[in-house]
Parts: sequence; C-alpha cells; structure tokens
Amino acid sequence: MLSASHSFLCSPSSLSSVRLSPFLHNAPPSYTSWSFASLRSCVCSRPFESAGLGAVLDQAHVRSCCWSDGVTRVDGASGCVRTSSTCAGIGVFSVAKQGRSFSTSVNGLASLEPVTNVGVREQHPSRDTPLMAQTSNDTSESPQLAEELDASVMPKHVAIIMDGNSRWAERRGMPASMGHEAGVRSLKEVVKLAHTWGVEVLTVFAFSTENWLRPKMEVDFLMMLFENVLKNELSSLAKENVRVHCMGDLTLLPVTLRDMVTTIEDHTKHNTGLKFCIALSYSGRYDIANACQRLAARVETGELSSSDITEASIEEELKTSWLGDVRNPDLLIRTSGEQRLSNFLLWQTAYTEFYFVDILWPDFGVVQFREALLAYQNRNRRFGKRK
Repeated sequence: MLSASHSFLCSPSSLSSVRLSPFLHNAPPSYTSWSFASLRSCVCSRPFESAGLGAVLDQAHVRSCCWSDGVTRVDGASGCVRTSSTCAGIGVFSVAKQGRSFSTSVNGLASLEPVTNVGVREQHPSRDTPLMAQTSNDTSESPQLAEELDASVMPKHVAIIMDGNSRWAERRGMPASMGHEAGVRSLKEVVKLAHTWGVEVLTVFAFSTENWLRPKMEVDFLMMLFENVLKNELSSLAKENVRVHCMGDLTLLPVTLRDMVTTIEDHTKHNTGLKFCIALSYSGRYDIANACQRLAARVETGELSSSDITEASIEEELKTSWLGDVRNPDLLIRTSGEQRLSNFLLWQTAYTEFYFVDILWPDFGVVQFREALLAYQNRNRRFGKRK
C-alpha cells in the first residue's frame, strides 16, 4: 500500500489505477477507483493536471494544499466535479461522476493504493489513534529500552525544539503541511514515552512568534492542525492523567484555537501526571520583557520597590512559573542538526544540558529519545561548581 507519506513518490509510469481510501467508505464500490493510462502530474504543491485522475488525486490535493474557498472546480477532461468545503483539509469533500454523487467526511490524510493491492488500510497515527494509545513500529522495543535508563537520574523537565518538518516533506516531494502532519506522529510517541518513563514535564516548541512570518497557507494549516490535535486528544490526555498547558502570546491565535486551549487546560488542570507544556506563539525574549513589564508596573503602583526585583521575582513572572520547582529544563533536545535556541526558553535554559541530533523531527522516535536521555544521564552537571 502507498500510504500518505509515500503516495507522491511514485514515478509517472508506476501506477495505472489508484483507489482513494479511507474517505469513500459510503461510496458505491464502482465509484471508488478510476483507471487512467498514465500519471502525468503527481505534485502536491499545485492542482493535479492529469486527464484521467478524476477526483482521486484532487482529493489528495485538497488535503495537502488546504483549499478553503469552497469553490467548485470542474476537470473538463475527466468530467469530474470537485467541491471543496474544507479548511486545512478538514471538512467535507463531494464528488459527482456520471450523474451520480456521494460525499464523505474528510478526517485524515489521503492514501493512494494500487487497485491490485487489496487489504486493510494502516491507521495514520496522527489522526486515527488516540495520543496515549499511539504506537509506532518501534514501540515493541520501548520496555527494553526503558530498562537501560536509570530512573534515579531521569531528567525531570525535558524541552524539545521540534525542527525539520518542512525539510522532511521537501525531501519527499511533499508540501510542508504533510511534514507537519508527520511531525504530529513523533510528538504523540514522545509524549507517551515521557509519560511512561517518568519525565515530570515535557515542553515542546510548537510555534514561535517568528513563525507568523511564514506563508499564510502554512500558518493557517498549522493553526487548524493545532486545534484539531488538541480537540482529538482531549479525552485521551485527561484519562491518562496528563495536564496540558499552553504558553506564549495566545492573543495572536485564532479565536477557535484559543477556545480549544482554554477547554483542554480546564479539563486537565487537576491531573497530577505528566505536565505537557506547549509553546504556541512563544518568544523567549518576549517572555523576559513581559515579566519585567509586569514587575515595573508593580513598582509604579508602590506594590514593590526596585530593590525587590531579583532573579527569583523575574522567574515568578515568566510563562513557566506555574511549573514551580521544575520550571527550568534539565535537558533540551533539538532535532534537524541546527545548534541554536531560536528564541526558546532563553532564561530557563541557563544550566540546561543541550542535546543536538541531525535527524529530522518526523523521524524522531523511541530510539532517538532513549539515546537523548542516556546522553543526559552520562553527563556531570556541575552548575558552575567544581566536581
């Protein structure tokens, strides 16, 4: 089967017939596949231009390129009418062919299968499986790998800069949106492992204030992706005793995403397990400046004197203050080979151990997380003191 992550790597001559799944569950069987002589276009970054593809590849284009204008598009060569009422690929897709029509809810990535390859579709981890139930091909190894770790020196707070989604997609001829979808899979796995292996706090850099400068289509997709991941995982996280907290300049987020953040924080605020902190629209410099402004305002009102402003008082005003004694990361992991903080937790990482790895975030899993934790456990943290 050609899953979503491989669907667009085929050479033009490698397929003569495709079937769209899993979206057409309720469609008449004869209308779930179309044959064509050749695959003239297999590019996600623009509309597909193959006369015989019909609605199949166009469905994949809707998923990856996020048509959100609700415009009906007609393929004159194939006679197919395609109506997208989606936003970031989440919505309803309708197709009419030869006078008959059906529609189906779109709730995952498109999958193109050779018609001769009949079988059960694999679940796409980022959509089909609840977060805490998520497993990967490596998960069977995780109990053994966990035994290699020393629970007595496990980092209490792990921070991750999840870098490389776009490059991962680009290397596979996919749009950035599919790289972000793949990155969700890695995040789910790491959350589960952190929860299982005894990490107290996991903080991830999901979206920086600088990321607002990215192309609007990509930003819109990310906002919808964040909202839907939080919505889909709310019950699972609450059940598994995970507390979720989002930090950053949340006023910049779309209203629906802000509402979803409030909902998931309210539903998990009494949980006592893993503290899962998501940095959204976050800037380390803004965090520090905002803390200083709050203290300055208290000096102006006479509540504080300037001599009361100390490192401790600044820490109490930072976005991580709710974490108490574990507010500062013990270990920071950055994927993709880049070796910089990129404006993430600048104050909080003064004595953090850094771990940089070349692998791109969508390829980061149980083995890489275990290696990062082992590297941390083999270091001698002196905090400026002599051994």
